[in-house]
Amino acid sequence: MKKLGTRSALKVLGIGFVLQFAIQMLFSLIMFHFDISNSNNSMLEQELKQNWMVYGLLLVVVSPVIEEWINRYLLFLWPLKKLSRWLFFQKKRGVFVCALVSSALFASLHGELFLWPYLAIGLVYCWVAKRINITASICLHMINNGFLFWIMLAS
Repeated sequence: MKKLGTRSALKVLGIGFVLQFAIQMLFSLIMFHFDISNSNNSMLEQELKQNWMVYGLLLVVVSPVIEEWINRYLLFLWPLKKLSRWLFFQKKRGVFVCALVSSALFASLHGELFLWPYLAIGLVYCWVAKRINITASICLHMINNGFLFWIMLAS
């Protein structure tokens, strides 16, 4: 894997941010239009109001680090590195299979009614982790969760 320059890395990070933001907005519009609530978010909002600092730290810092390390490193980057000598994994199919498995687990841990937005965001994080590194996907995840945290506090 070749090393990206700063400009290219910022471009990938920017595209990743726009993609995850677009997915979140589309998902929010669908939920609002059909008057669907996510009990996971409702529970989180109640907990945030009681102890916003602790839950904010967990939501914005701790969980992105843990989730990205498990989903993007252990289930995506590490298998790609270990299995790269197999012909299947040298092709783009192997990358897609690893990304799909990683993102499916990520989605199953987040979604209740809708898995597709979390699956899509997981694929974005895989793309960023592969193109730049795991730290970039962690930062993108933190930005996403920070934005959602800010919205929940404001409501």
